Amino acid sequence: MQLMFTVPDGEVHGLARGSKALQHRSNRRAITSWAAQGSVSAQGYEDKTQQAFRNSGIRVHQN
Repeated sequence: MQLMFTVPDGEVHGLARGSKALQHRSNRRAITSWAAQGSVSAQGYEDKTQQAFRNSGIRVHQN
């Protein structure tokens, strides 16, 4: 199953709820994410975004 959707501002927590629902029906889930219409420095990405994923035990595969 492949899904593509736009997440409204302030509703990212919905991804967790949706993933949890799929967890009971599949052994593996992968999410591809992209962001637009904003800016983040390479250092800011490393300091905040990647650190948040690491703290959650999520491996990030960069293209």
